[in-house]
Amino acid sequence: MALKKQEFYEGAALHLIAKSGNVKSVRYEPPFFVFNEKVSVLLKYSTRGRSPWGFTFTPDEQRGLGARSLGMTTLVGLICGSDGIAAVSYRSFIPKLRFI
Repeated sequence: MALKKQEFYEGAALHLIAKSGNVKSVRYEPPFFVFNEKVSVLLKYSTRGRSPWGFTFTPDEQRGLGARSLGMTTLVGLICGSDGIAAVSYRSFIPKLRFI
């Protein structure tokens, strides 16, 4: 079975998160990953070769982020090609969203 590009990048991010030793459970609720039943994470990736990194958030993802943030800690994980991953809380991230 072939991996989709999104699955490849999400897998790399999940590997780094799991290596922290703080994850007891992971559940996938498309498009979110839920860690330890407490933290909801939307992983986005960019394959650009270098900064500035660009990420697209669909209207459904934007609504989902808002709804999730009401019930649990919600983060956006930005996978920046092979440079690394940045985690941003939804509350600090929302002013940066440009609605499409």
